[in-house]
Amino acid sequence: MAGKTFGRWTVIELDSIRNTNAYWKCRCECGTEKAVAAGSLKTGMSTSCGCHRAEMKTALTHGMTYSPTWHSWSKMKQRGGLNKRSKHHTILYAHVDADPRWASFEEFIKDMGERPSRKHSLDRIDNSKGYWKENCRWALPDVQFTNRRSTIVVQLHDESVCLKEACRRLGLKYFKVYHRIRRGWSIEKALASA
Repeated sequence: MAGKTFGRWTVIELDSIRNTNAYWKCRCECGTEKAVAAGSLKTGMSTSCGCHRAEMKTALTHGMTYSPTWHSWSKMKQRGGLNKRSKHHTILYAHVDADPRWASFEEFIKDMGERPSRKHSLDRIDNSKGYWKENCRWALPDVQFTNRRSTIVVQLHDESVCLKEACRRLGLKYFKVYHRIRRGWSIEKALASA
């Protein structure tokens, strides 16, 4: 077999025989030398030292699979209907759409950049709209909390703030005020009563 090529391997000489299997010393195109089983060479199981697989991976992927940014993108795909198998979208997010270009992680990261920290998550600025570059941002949990549909927004000194923030500023217990509102109290009365 000396002198033959199998993929990127060139057989140099017989290396050893182990348990009746012949191993041949081979040189890969990248220069790596390794003993390879004759059966692996003949069947095509081994075609290089691994450099070809590494090159292909680099060429085909972004190298960020399972990163925090990738996880945010994956969840956005489910909610925005870009993942066709997602029941999550059809049940909870039927009204939400997404930029079709964002089906590609590379396009998403071009528009949004990397997630600034593990605490940040992808937030829609206007929850009545979908996942589009102009309607998305990376936001911390407190910003996300105030941007929920269920968040009660109140006027406090000519400023719109969420109920939780208003209670914090006024030194009131949030759950006490929240339960008053749930029982039918007006927001003004709930905030005015100590």
